Amino acid sequence: MTIYQMVPPHPPFDYGSSVRVSATPNPYEFSQGSVCGFRTIDDPSVAEKRGVAVGTVCVLVENESGLAIEMLASDLEIV
Repeated sequence: MTIYQMVPPHPPFDYGSSVRVSATPNPYEFSQGSVCGFRTIDDPSVAEKRGVAVGTVCVLVENESGLAIEMLASDLEIV
């Protein structure tokens, strides 16, 4: 069964916003960076693999060394 989630077009972040990981424990390779993109998960198989609902917003975050990771918006907070 596919679960759909209604979300605004973008999470409460803008391009260039400084963010940090608020998830505990931190499942990502770094804890702070800048927003450099957004993606909405629209494929049911990808959503199932990530353990989230279709429509979940992911945020691409880049750290100071240039490494970028796609994170769930719900795992982030503005610095």
